[in-house]
Amino acid sequence: LVDGVRVPFVALGIIVIIIIAWMLFKRSRLGLYMFALGADPEALHLSGLPVKKIQLKIFVLAGALYGLAGVFMSASLGSGDGNAADSFLLTTFAAAAIGGTAFVGGRGSAVGTLFGALTLLAIPKVLFVIGVSDWTQKVAFGLLVLLAVVAGAFSSLRKDREQLLVAPYSTPTEGELSTATKGGNA
Repeated sequence: LVDGVRVPFVALGIIVIIIIAWMLFKRSRLGLYMFALGADPEALHLSGLPVKKIQLKIFVLAGALYGLAGVFMSASLGSGDGNAADSFLLTTFAAAAIGGTAFVGGRGSAVGTLFGALTLLAIPKVLFVIGVSDWTQKVAFGLLVLLAVVAGAFSSLRKDREQLLVAPYSTPTEGELSTATKGGNA
């Protein structure tokens, strides 16, 4: 009980995991490496960091979180059906996209994904209250996911374009200028 309101164990667990994920993403070296690896693995390699070791750590962490999600799902359902979460696959990607995670890597947050998931939970309820049919709710859901992915792609494209515009240009040295003006660069 939290202030007289009964809060499910799974909800408390998810809140704890979100806080830990936020701290990992924003406050740890591994979190920094995750975003760097997603944005440009070659740059991470050229920086002298062990890319394969970092990838292994990320995959192990992801696998542990998948297992924990399975435990929470089993606790919630009271059974251990391996196909119980099949219907959540699109919803998971949609929550990440709506939360601002770039599928091309380098950008995203645990809190943003949580807000994306909460948005996806609220939309069907609001549409039901308004009186929208089930079929139309699914179309609205699909359009929202499409809009989020397209907006994320345009945002990434815009950031890439801005980085190209502010990229440092080399300026010629005095020696290069004097040989160019004397006709020495034939």
